[in-house]
Amino acid sequence: MERVKNSKVAYWADKLAVESEPNLTTAQLMLFNHDLKPVEPERRQWGAWNFVGFWVGTSRTLETDHERGLIMYSGLFQHQHMDDFFRKHR
Repeated sequence: MERVKNSKVAYWADKLAVESEPNLTTAQLMLFNHDLKPVEPERRQWGAWNFVGFWVGTSRTLETDHERGLIMYSGLFQHQHMDDFFRKHR
């Protein structure tokens, strides 16, 4: 066992380890780390315009263009397609 503790594999495994809260089970460790926690109020820097810019920036993706193409190809209006979409995905 001592040989594994001093190996290069152990060194890199320790470097790649994510900091976690003590006394958590393996299942809890999968669901909790620093990246998944909400940002504390004092570290929040986004305002309303940041969210608007993010929304506009992500509205033009391959998925949305594909969806628009399907709407036009099927001959539906936007609201008809959304009604159909929400009925199917309840």
